[in-house]
Amino acid sequence: MKKLSTSLLLLLALLTGCGGGGSAQPEPESKPIIPKLISQFETPATISADKFRLAKIDYRYDTPKNQFDINGYHTTSFESVKPVVDKIKQIGFTGVILLLQTPINKHTGHISLNDVSNSDKTIPKDTWKLVEYAKSQGLQVWLSLQIVDSVTDVLLTPDFNKYTEQSMFNNIIEYQRKIAITADQYKVQGIFISEGNYNLESYEHLFYWQQLISEIRKVYSGKLSYMKLPALSRSPVIPISLPVKSYDFVHTLLSCE
Repeated sequence: MKKLSTSLLLLLALLTGCGGGGSAQPEPESKPIIPKLISQFETPATISADKFRLAKIDYRYDTPKNQFDINGYHTTSFESVKPVVDKIKQIGFTGVILLLQTPINKHTGHISLNDVSNSDKTIPKDTWKLVEYAKSQGLQVWLSLQIVDSVTDVLLTPDFNKYTEQSMFNNIIEYQRKIAITADQYKVQGIFISEGNYNLESYEHLFYWQQLISEIRKVYSGKLSYMKLPALSRSPVIPISLPVKSYDFVHTLLSCE
């Protein structure tokens, strides 16, 4: 019994010292959290002249009409995106890539702009106004017409059991030709016919890519290319475009111009 009493007294002393017993400890004074306003362009990096200097803007299609930026502008309007172009120039980039897209329904192989309810995936209405402005600022302008799934906006996995590869590329050609015609009128420096379609990059698909380039070349006099993304960067959205390196597939495509 004496050993038990000693143990209980020791336990009580430990609990009191650790806040488990004895008098209640005062609660620390609560302080309100004051949010700090941070500019979306705070402390921009500087780009040295010997680096690849094209910045990419994800500009696939207009956002819903009820989406506004902090200044009250529609988020894909010229007024909202113009400051991004200004900052791209200020940082030291020499050009901009506007990431658009060629949306394909994977079940039909057709261009589909309205597969998602309340969404129209036509290129933004201010696309050419933005192109004009970027060029007026001395920036090169490239367009990327990335071929994507019309629902998810990411990697297209076509079902060639339901339609032929030729019919799908015929639809792509028709859609991209219309954009290329306008791009030529605005003297856009270059067009990426797509990017990151690694499941269609083998030589068995090469004929169709060459056909696409050949048809675009008939209406567009600027540079044409395809952007092959490194394996770890297969993403529909990357902030800075990657240089087209010496990949055999890319070079073979370019040789068919």
